[in-house]
Amino acid sequence: MNNDLISTNMTDAQPAPQQIQADELQQLEALINRKTSQLDELKEKVRNFLEQIKNISDNDEQLNQATEAAQEAVNAITKRKGEVRNLPETKAVKNQMAEIQTEIKELEESLNTHLVNLYQLTGTKEFKTMAGETREFKLVAKLLPKKS
Repeated sequence: MNNDLISTNMTDAQPAPQQIQADELQQLEALINRKTSQLDELKEKVRNFLEQIKNISDNDEQLNQATEAAQEAVNAITKRKGEVRNLPETKAVKNQMAEIQTEIKELEESLNTHLVNLYQLTGTKEFKTMAGETREFKLVAKLLPKKS
């Protein structure tokens, strides 16, 4: 009988499992709310500090003068680059480069045709150069737009 009393007393003294879960949930929610509130307060302090730093920088006369001088330098550089692009010697070099690029394009087109012919004759995608090096190539099909 003593055992019955002990187990009955222990059962009566312990809260129901549902009550334990409800208490734990309340405590957890309270803790989360406290931590969330602390986090929000700290983030607001950081925002305030960043704003203070920005204000200090914005009001610093030496920094403002240096920023203005840097912007003037950027503008001068941009202006000079435009002037250099319009120099006769720059234009001559650009024209020479355009001519060479056209020549490269024509040579590549011709070489592509010859490489296709080589592939059709040999079935391989490589060839030996005059210097004895082996060069590989790939065949690329290109779809052209519809003709009107």
